[in-house]
Amino acid sequence: RFSLNIATVMVFPVAIGIVVGNTFHIIHALTKRQLPTFEEYFNTIVIPVLIGTMTLVLGFAVLSFYGFVPIQQFGGALAFTVFMGMISALYIVPSLITKSTDLRGFLSRPREVS
Repeated sequence: RFSLNIATVMVFPVAIGIVVGNTFHIIHALTKRQLPTFEEYFNTIVIPVLIGTMTLVLGFAVLSFYGFVPIQQFGGALAFTVFMGMISALYIVPSLITKSTDLRGFLSRPREVS
C-alpha cells in the first residue's frame, strides 16, 4: 500500500533533479554544431547515464527492505521514478531533438533586427 507522507513527497524533488541532470547531458550532446556519431554518443552519453542511473536505482531500491514503512515507500518510489526518467531521457528526448531539425535550424539562425 502506498501513501503520501513526508518521505514519499520528497521523492519528486529528488527525482526531478536527477532526471534533469541526465536530460541536460543528452540535450547538450545532441545540440552541438557537429552531431556525434552513434558510437561516440553511445560510449560518452548512453553508457554513463545507464551506469549512473542504475547505481542510483539499486541504491534506492535497497531502502525498500528497510523496516520503517515511509522509508520503504521512499526508496521504492524513488527507484521507480528515476528508472522511468532514465527511460524517457534516453529514448524520448533524443527522438524529439533529432525530429525537430527544422526547429533547430530556425533557432540557430541569426535574428533579423527590424
